[in-house]
Amino acid sequence: MRRQIPLLALAIYAGLTLGLPNLAQAATEPFGSRTPAQILSLTRIAMEKAGSVHVVNKTSLNGTISFTLTTDSSTSRGAQTQVFGAGVEKVRLIGSTLFINADSAAFSLDFNVSNSTLTNEWVRVPASNPNYANISAAILLPSLIKDTLSMKSLKDLGMRIFNGRTTVAIEGFPPNSTPGTSVVQTLYIATSPPYLPVGLSTVFLEGVNGQGQSVFSHWGEKVAVRSPASYVTATTKDFP
Repeated sequence: MRRQIPLLALAIYAGLTLGLPNLAQAATEPFGSRTPAQILSLTRIAMEKAGSVHVVNKTSLNGTISFTLTTDSSTSRGAQTQVFGAGVEKVRLIGSTLFINADSAAFSLDFNVSNSTLTNEWVRVPASNPNYANISAAILLPSLIKDTLSMKSLKDLGMRIFNGRTTVAIEGFPPNSTPGTSVVQTLYIATSPPYLPVGLSTVFLEGVNGQGQSVFSHWGEKVAVRSPASYVTATTKDFP
């Protein structure tokens, strides 16, 4: 069965090399006396209203890019491409209909399936398949919103420059983590309405020398995802 995808915090790419954003402070605070939770509430409303987004996530371990995730997400459909190690995996989700296309390395690394007969073919994964939930979980916008905003122990870091843009930075920890010990995330939010996310950075505090960044763009643009012209349907025998 497929392993869990790393945190969305395994996040975004802001140029030709992966690095933390410029932490220079800007002059004024656009949210006044609002708390970090209130700021995230405004951002949630803005994300839901936009209805779609393009996200590029990159994760670096020991200074080397090890995982790239590119997602076009809306409320009813999405497309995603993962590149990790030697593997490439593509996903299309249209409502509840899920398709994947993976090479042999991706089947082996991501699903523990060796010598798959489905290699490099578009495959429809029925909702009853054990892999369905894990593959589809992070593609549609509601899941992306939840993963992006579900932080605890929030702290307003003030104005920061991220990828050349002035933002307000909100720091927090993933909901299942222990604050200060495992992973710290920082969400960078636009300083003008509708206060949409610009980027997300993640730093692993123990166990691995890693960090990630995510860049959000193309908010509100149409996400066009179509069924493959031809495909096979996975069974629990060839795709357990």
